[in-house]
Amino acid sequence: MNSSGDLLTVKKGIELLVDKQRRTYEFDIAHQKSRQLHCTNNNFFSRVNKTVSQFALKVMNKQYQKAMITGPLDECNEYYIKVMGLPCSHVIRGMMENNEILSIENVDSQWYFDAPTVEAVTENMFTHIRDPDVVRSRGRPRNEDGNQELESGRPRRRCGRCNQMGHNSRTCSFTPVE
Repeated sequence: MNSSGDLLTVKKGIELLVDKQRRTYEFDIAHQKSRQLHCTNNNFFSRVNKTVSQFALKVMNKQYQKAMITGPLDECNEYYIKVMGLPCSHVIRGMMENNEILSIENVDSQWYFDAPTVEAVTENMFTHIRDPDVVRSRGRPRNEDGNQELESGRPRRRCGRCNQMGHNSRTCSFTPVE
């Protein structure tokens, strides 16, 4: 396709591209459903193998490997639970200590291959929506109203000549003594 094509040519090109992407996606999903990762070929992952994406399984396997290490774990910042919807090493270690295995309920529905049932959707309708983390903005801190101005509505300024507030060097009446 080139820039001299008409609108119908562009439309057909976009349709072909979207159809190709859909077929590639469906092939990838079918491929992931049909094979099991070697690293998750154990009893702990038996309920979630071939039901969640391989990316999620790889992330959970890394957390599983961390949980298997004896000794204390690093402090939990709940990144995997809050951001990715996957259990962290602390949750996995707790499950292992209670002789539990990983179930589909421990994984957010965004990682499922198949759509969840109506019962599961109505029961956990808004559990995948999480509050965003509050990030401090860069730059000068703002006052309670959210702006950088004084109560009078004017920003703070100092004169470059006399170092007084309320005016600048262009409007300064101070004249140096000669």
